[in-house]
Amino acid sequence: GILSEQGFLSGPSSSENSRFGMAMAAVPDLDLDGFSDVVVGAPLEDDQRGVLYVFNGQDKTLGKDFSQRILGSKLDPKLQYFGRSIDAHGDLNDDSIPDISVGAHGKVVQL
Repeated sequence: GILSEQGFLSGPSSSENSRFGMAMAAVPDLDLDGFSDVVVGAPLEDDQRGVLYVFNGQDKTLGKDFSQRILGSKLDPKLQYFGRSIDAHGDLNDDSIPDISVGAHGKVVQL
């Protein structure tokens, strides 16, 4: 069935309490290859500043290794818990690339 493919997404080291997977969202197609993608938050990674991981879809599956790792501290050094909530509703600015809203402590970052 559709749930027969099992595996694990690679993220931060298992020794780090990053809360990898606390928030996840399917994204229509970030890399414009025709397959939907997935973004996963790790809000406690990077000393509780947070990280967002992008996993690209493939033919009827999902790549197990991330294609992009976005550090909240690179976007704003004052961010905390970046990736604690995620929403990928669609293309909000009409540039043909899906937009992602990422929650942090007291802020929302639009990517």
